[in-house]
Amino acid sequence: FVQWRPGQLPGLTQKPSMDPLARLPKYPSAALRDEAAGTTTIESCITAEGKLVDIQIANSSGNLSLDEATLEWAKTAKYTPAMFNGEAFAICGYKLDWIWQYAPEE
Repeated sequence: FVQWRPGQLPGLTQKPSMDPLARLPKYPSAALRDEAAGTTTIESCITAEGKLVDIQIANSSGNLSLDEATLEWAKTAKYTPAMFNGEAFAICGYKLDWIWQYAPEE
């Protein structure tokens, strides 16, 4: 694993990104009832195969159910890995903000 530092990795030919076909987190029913919203920031490593590992909360949304839903989703999330000189490689220290916005159904 290489420590992720945006803009500081010479030879980086592709940043990691969420697979466009990946399943997205589901809004927890408890958070919907509470009309909870916020941003959960996770920090993790991304393997050369595009799997998130060593996942932890870097910044809480302020709502436990939103944070837990983000962590559970991250365990199954699929990413396109970072590329270094055209080859996939693993990185650590990658941060992702997941924004939870409460929107009542019409």
